[in-house]
Amino acid sequence: MEPIDGWFTLEAVYAGKGDALILHYGTKTRPRWILIDGGHTGVYDGFLRPRLEEIRLANPGRLDADHRLPLEMVMVSHADEDHLLGVLDLTANLRSEDPGQPRAPVSVDQLWFNGFSDLIAAKPGAGEPDAEEASILDGLARTASFGGPGGLPIPASMRGDRDLRAVVASTAQGRRLLKDAEFLVIDVNKQHDGGLVMRGGEHGSSVALTGGLKLRILGPDEERIDKLRRRWKKDLEKILAKEQSTAEAAAFSDASPFNLSSIMVLAERGGRRMLLTGDGRGDDLRDGLAAEGLLDAAGRIEVDLFKVPHHGSSRNVKEETFRDITAAHYLISANGEHDNPDPAMLDMLENGRAMARSDEYTLHLTFPEAAFELIPEELANAKPAVRKQKNALEAVDRWLKDERPSNMKVVYRDRQRPSLAIEFGERVLPG
Repeated sequence: MEPIDGWFTLEAVYAGKGDALILHYGTKTRPRWILIDGGHTGVYDGFLRPRLEEIRLANPGRLDADHRLPLEMVMVSHADEDHLLGVLDLTANLRSEDPGQPRAPVSVDQLWFNGFSDLIAAKPGAGEPDAEEASILDGLARTASFGGPGGLPIPASMRGDRDLRAVVASTAQGRRLLKDAEFLVIDVNKQHDGGLVMRGGEHGSSVALTGGLKLRILGPDEERIDKLRRRWKKDLEKILAKEQSTAEAAAFSDASPFNLSSIMVLAERGGRRMLLTGDGRGDDLRDGLAAEGLLDAAGRIEVDLFKVPHHGSSRNVKEETFRDITAAHYLISANGEHDNPDPAMLDMLENGRAMARSDEYTLHLTFPEAAFELIPEELANAKPAVRKQKNALEAVDRWLKDERPSNMKVVYRDRQRPSLAIEFGERVLPG
């Protein structure tokens, strides 16, 4: 296909184990930008802010009265730290009056974000949370760390549980983000009257934005949110009881309560389509596409770009995911932590896509080629987690050298650049 008029580019800023995506769209005279997630701690200062500043300097005619680049939207796909914390760093930068700190390069018009406490709140008309639940939610919101002042009495045996830690942390961080948005006069979930961003709600699943961009919300849907609410109510006492083990606490979610409630959208412009999935799950994604009438008679869809869910984890997809959803370009944002991307997922991609089509496709990776070589051996020897990360990156490198199919092209992020871009219109990166 020929390039479309203007901009329709997904830029993946290096976000370590997380996501930080910039969607460029619009026309040559009126380019626009959406930030989708912001990565973990350090991503904003190290990679995202420098790249946003670079875009600001390249577009002097688009700056607002404060000489900032106006973002049409910031979308936080879900409340996990590796997606949320970089956005909090951005809002803190916008709020800062410290003359010694670099000014925030952007301003924000609106925010899409489903906070955890909002996701598990009772349906309108279903009554207020009971006193115990309200107390727990308040405790979660005030807990900065386990055992912190005013926090919940989380037993030591449960403090290592990742899902439970995420519940506590994201509740406080989510409320902080919403308070920042209020202070900065940023509209929250504007097209949904301040309610949850979800498919099939009373406001519909399709949002048209100025500049020719359409976002179709594929997830979460009301059924998924209701399931999350029921599970929260059912497991609440078990999760917080001191006598429960870490293993029992981990049963709180199917994988993670946040991943299951990820905002997933199909971004469309000029006949091109990008599938942006957060940390969602393949079956939920397919269900959303089916519910929106986007699958063909065989139950399949072709898109231009498929952002692989959950950093290339094998837990979120199956071969059937890549058989039913095919693309010319696949993007994985990861750095080897938590074994992502997983060679088992790459097997699924190869085998699943081969069931549907045999043309050439491109895999885009946010880490540089031979990234494992950048991790010093002495550091890996000293820290087991770093050793695991280095081994994971080496395993991916080995798969791409020895098992990569002949019709798969691989593009790594250039070590000298903070990002890589998949462009369907005019170029947005230098060079």
